[in-house]
Amino acid sequence: MYSKIFIAAMPCLLLAVSASALSGEAGVRANPVIKVMANGMTLLKPAFVAEAKLQASLLGSKVIRGDVDQEISDEVKSEKIVVYTYGLSPFSSEAVSILEKTGFPYKKIELGAEWFLLGGKGSVKRVLLSEKVENGASSLPKVFVNGNCIGGCAELADAVESGELDSLM
Repeated sequence: MYSKIFIAAMPCLLLAVSASALSGEAGVRANPVIKVMANGMTLLKPAFVAEAKLQASLLGSKVIRGDVDQEISDEVKSEKIVVYTYGLSPFSSEAVSILEKTGFPYKKIELGAEWFLLGGKGSVKRVLLSEKVENGASSLPKVFVNGNCIGGCAELADAVESGELDSLM
């Protein structure tokens, strides 16, 4: 069922990525199509959370959660802005594009190409990252500012557009 949803959404994702690549607007603004789709991903959150936990339990059974949690703590303190991404995710690409446009230094940590390609440690890290955001979303990107998770692509776009990111820096 979820694969059908993913396949149905793929043309929209490709359109959004193309629009993002072609936009040359002044100022730091998110691609509106990506932003709407990022906000819409919350509808699938329950399925994604369940899938993430199942994946972590199957692939990460030998991974020590405490070690991975400590690694995340160390990583989010290593730079004022840290973003966890998937290499093939248009939402992750948009978040990185937004950060590039701000000019603020940031650290990008790629968990893998996409959620279904994560190994044990990446799967566990994905679940632990979901526990650090208010809404519990297991999707990426996850953006941390000064060690605190502000959310994903849509929340980053909102923070930049409202000037909140400037005040946090």
